Amino acid sequence: MCGILSYYSKSKITLTELQNFKNSLNSIKHRGPDGEGIVLINSESGDYKIVNTIDTPIEFSSKTDFNQNDDFNLILGHRRLKILDLSNNAHQPMNFNKIWLTYNGEIYNYLEIRNELKLLGYDFITSSDTEVLLKAYDYWGVKCLEKFNGMWSFVLWDGNKKEIVISNDRFGIKPLYKYSTQKIKIYFSEIKQIKSFKKEQITLNQKNCKLFLNNGYQPFDSETYFDEISRFKKGAYEIVNPKKDLSTTKKYYYLDFKEDNDFSMSETLEEFNNLFQDAVSLRTRSDVEIGIAISGGVDSSLVLERFTNLNSFKNTDFQSFSAIFPNTDSDESFFINKLLEQFQLKSNFINPLEFLDEDSFKAHILAIEFPPSSMAYFSQYILNKLISKCNVKVNLGGQGADEIFGGYHKHVYVYLRSLIIRGKIIKYLSEARSFSKLKRISLINLHKIILDDIVTLYSFKLGLKEIDNCLLKYTFKIDKLSEYLLSDFNTLTLPVFLKADDGNSMAFGVETRLPFMDYRIVKLGFSMPENFKIFNGWNKYILRKSFKKINSEIKWRKDKKGFTSPFKEMSSKIFNKDDISDKEFRKYSLDVFKDSFT
Repeated sequence: MCGILSYYSKSKITLTELQNFKNSLNSIKHRGPDGEGIVLINSESGDYKIVNTIDTPIEFSSKTDFNQNDDFNLILGHRRLKILDLSNNAHQPMNFNKIWLTYNGEIYNYLEIRNELKLLGYDFITSSDTEVLLKAYDYWGVKCLEKFNGMWSFVLWDGNKKEIVISNDRFGIKPLYKYSTQKIKIYFSEIKQIKSFKKEQITLNQKNCKLFLNNGYQPFDSETYFDEISRFKKGAYEIVNPKKDLSTTKKYYYLDFKEDNDFSMSETLEEFNNLFQDAVSLRTRSDVEIGIAISGGVDSSLVLERFTNLNSFKNTDFQSFSAIFPNTDSDESFFINKLLEQFQLKSNFINPLEFLDEDSFKAHILAIEFPPSSMAYFSQYILNKLISKCNVKVNLGGQGADEIFGGYHKHVYVYLRSLIIRGKIIKYLSEARSFSKLKRISLINLHKIILDDIVTLYSFKLGLKEIDNCLLKYTFKIDKLSEYLLSDFNTLTLPVFLKADDGNSMAFGVETRLPFMDYRIVKLGFSMPENFKIFNGWNKYILRKSFKKINSEIKWRKDKKGFTSPFKEMSSKIFNKDDISDKEFRKYSLDVFKDSFT
């Protein structure tokens, strides 16, 4: 896990541009405190020169400095966080056979691909996944992307084809941003990096600022809060041909699913258990210590259970990390302690309330690079600070499960709504009764909510009613749970969580790994029938059924908190008053964000 930067110009790189590049790369030292590398490349001749910095390993340093007579128009830069192969052999940018690579992420199945490449005649001088990626590209070209199981963003110079290749992982887990004009193209890991390029102006996207302020909408599918900066397309690659002055972007992955009703619950459960165990196992490949963030909820508890199944697991060496909020409704200490009683981990706790003030909140916004609509992201920020303090560099998390397996209450409402629309009234009545009993909601009130929803849905579809809220307008186009989950996964919720995950963890040099985001789990989750996800009033039903040794109090936990934080108590510390409205909080967040980035 690292930070990357690439700068391509149609003109010769100047000393000023190189200095701006160095400053930009240094601005993300937190992402990669273990080393730095910069290489200059001439896209026509293929000539290159290493640029020395204070953090460049001595064995990779250059004997000559850059001068104004040098003719280069491409710069690749890298900040390294050592996770695999802790030696300097895995330094980046890495080169092989006229190919240079700067890469951020992890290819979890790198050992399997490495063995395949060995049979094809390749030798390896490191034990890193970086070298595997580089040589996989050398052999398969961009087809190698389809073989990778992991998270990544990278920029690669192919000196054989004289092309620049840029790619992001299937789901955009690792952020990659783009700034492009007629003269230059810049690709980078964090938005703040662009501020070092003094000539490049950025302006706030007023539309997105307004959408956030009014509706809490976050633009993290392809847009950002700046007009000139876009989010690189997930599941895609771009090829830039400097000689032809051409740039083409293509998708290599589509989440194209179709519900498969041929499998029984038991068959699907067996397949999920096998895949998820392997997904967790792959994500424990590391040369540094691994920890886990646990909340006492279904998702992190399932990750923990599967990790304890591994032969490498020793509870005396394994640390867990939890945010707690004593004496508030958001505190999950009871469930966390139930897990700790069962697995006896070396546990670490922190109360984010104790660290909250204006300065820490601003630092947190600078890390996540967007205005938050809740305090949950701040709690995650403080938790990662604790993880780093305990010298843990890799953290397992449960992100993605809710969007794949129907983890939110709204998903149950959508499912109930869809049952009526499809004429499955008996099934609807059964599920509604079960849900009302579990959540202690009046069945009459639940019927009223669902029926009002259906009236609004068809009034909107028939053009009889206008909806101001852009989020409602978006979701009322959807009347199937599977489509709703897909919108949450691709657009509405998960991209925001992934961005916060990356910003909050990398601010402290911590790599977050997410087993539920394994592309095989995602494909299986979106292909299984809806009633495997919501059944007898329970959401994430198949996940609950997959537990093998977790106690029943967590397995059949009725409340849904996620990474909830006590909004009232936390916001009052900043505003010095109670009863802060959601919009008032969003305005404050947006103002802090604007001050930090403009």
